[in-house]
Amino acid sequence: MAHDNKKNASMACACLVFVAGVYGLLSQDSSKQTVYRSDVNPVSPQPLDVFTQHGSIDVQVEKPKVNLPADLSGTAAKAQFRHASEQYAVNIQFPKYSKPLFKNDWALMNPRPFVTQSIPLDVADGVSASIVLDSFIVHRDQDLAFSVVIENTGASDEKASSVVSFVDAGGQLTSEVHLESTLRDDTRQTFKGTVSSDQIERLTSGEAQLFASIDFESGEQALLSSSFKLVGTDATLIGLGESYIDGSHLIISALFDVEVSGQYQVQANLFDQTTGEPVSHLSAKVHLTAFQNEGFFKVHVVTLREMGFEGPYILKDFNITRSPAKPGDKTGYGRSQELEYSVPAFDLDAYAYEEYQNPINQKRLAFLQKIANES
Repeated sequence: MAHDNKKNASMACACLVFVAGVYGLLSQDSSKQTVYRSDVNPVSPQPLDVFTQHGSIDVQVEKPKVNLPADLSGTAAKAQFRHASEQYAVNIQFPKYSKPLFKNDWALMNPRPFVTQSIPLDVADGVSASIVLDSFIVHRDQDLAFSVVIENTGASDEKASSVVSFVDAGGQLTSEVHLESTLRDDTRQTFKGTVSSDQIERLTSGEAQLFASIDFESGEQALLSSSFKLVGTDATLIGLGESYIDGSHLIISALFDVEVSGQYQVQANLFDQTTGEPVSHLSAKVHLTAFQNEGFFKVHVVTLREMGFEGPYILKDFNITRSPAKPGDKTGYGRSQELEYSVPAFDLDAYAYEEYQNPINQKRLAFLQKIANES
């Protein structure tokens, strides 16, 4: 009996370890997305008053006896395998280069997010401010547009009179920019400004700080800052070429102006042009040079039929990165010349009637199902 229990426990442990690996497979296609926050001026850590209670009381607690089935660990493991196999079966219906896209896929729709944080100001209770950027990644050959938002939810009538901003990149400073007031109501003010690409391109790539100096009508002042990443442009998506059907795929040609040759990953999102509904998240790997400057997105019809849209489509939310060529190299970045591009419609019946299948994935699924169904 003891030998059987040890054997069951060992099998359960092995099963749970394997399930963890399976869940890794299920999530391996997910894009790694990083969320960035506005910088807050560092606060020196303060010592905490720690209250220690001296002495102790021994409390005797009678643990209730619970009769558990002998194969509890095996049952739980099989349930996990069953769930994993069901999720995996759904996941592998679609190729990783054209997964279905849904409204709640925030990370995929915001590939380079700058997450705004409102910072309380000392000028009065309830007064706070935030810096708002379109993206955490800022290209040195583009204008840097931004906003400063001041909110007053307190009892005071503090209002900002002016905002002046500048960028600091490792000690290199841009000229000051005087922001324009675009919104003023009882609780909220918005100021907008732009640092020109002429100013930005002289700065060194790397981490940079955007500062905003706020003057209030009462004479109070506040200084706010946020960090972002300043990068060069290794490749620019300059437009789409021909789109056409190839068997069970919609092929979308993409054309690039390439400054740095290398292996690129190009991601984008496909939306239905008429309704604005999300359709598919696309991912393509392509080697680009100055002379080999065309890449292709592939959209499997199984994804288009699943989402129910035949086009025309809008392609946007581009995320272009260049892989390091050797150890020590840094990731390179590209951008799109336009925010979005139009892709023509094709009747869904014009595609080949072919389900997507990957032989390796099918073997993994069969193995999972076998274990889940074993008695």
